[in-house]
Amino acid sequence: MRITSALFVASLFLLQGCAVTTQNDSLAKRTAQSLGAEPSEITISNVDKGLQRIDYKANYNGAVYGCYVTVMLATSDAICVKRGSGGNKKPLTNG
Repeated sequence: MRITSALFVASLFLLQGCAVTTQNDSLAKRTAQSLGAEPSEITISNVDKGLQRIDYKANYNGAVYGCYVTVMLATSDAICVKRGSGGNKKPLTNG
């Protein structure tokens, strides 16, 4: 019984790690669309998942962006603001 419980807990941690990787890949794709980059050029960090929104930081080309997507019925496009841009806080969107 203890071995079964331990395996169950271990599998939950493994699945959680896979979910984070998949989520970061999805965020990188949406962020890349917003910034006009390739997903492989984006590094995602500081992911804070809420009920209706996911906030995160994206590193691209030496700059840090504060980004978010909404997650109601579907996931929205990424909205990103370049940090340290001297007061220019206009969100960057593709469109």
